[in-house]
Amino acid sequence: MSHGFPHVLLSDGRSITATQVCIDKTYGNILMGIPSDLMNESILRDVTHTMQRTFGTTRVFVVPPQIRRGDSIDLGVGRGVIQKAFIPPVRIAARFTSDPFGRGQSYSQLVVVWYQDSLDPLVGDHARECMEGLNWDELAEDFSF
Repeated sequence: MSHGFPHVLLSDGRSITATQVCIDKTYGNILMGIPSDLMNESILRDVTHTMQRTFGTTRVFVVPPQIRRGDSIDLGVGRGVIQKAFIPPVRIAARFTSDPFGRGQSYSQLVVVWYQDSLDPLVGDHARECMEGLNWDELAEDFSF
């Protein structure tokens, strides 16, 4: 039973349920700069470590975000041109758990991070589609109560 928390049915028939959710602004801790490929690479590189601190030592999977391209900006004489590139503004991370699935299996968990334009629905179409195809057995870690 999901108790109101998001749940996703994976393509292999396994049901996973969010047991903990963390929501933040994608660019919330950025004090200066222009959203660009370079900045986004840094954000996506660091999100795994951020989520490991938030959720503990749990494994983390990041759904590849849909990046929107914007105008190019001239940075001034001798500094070049940069193209704006935006990750959706809302970062959602959730610890998903699964009951034992199949013979000899254990409880398992995985933190999944995704980016979307709003909080409604909490698991948007792009994130749900990517999660449904997760190779849970390969990505998740076993745990016991």
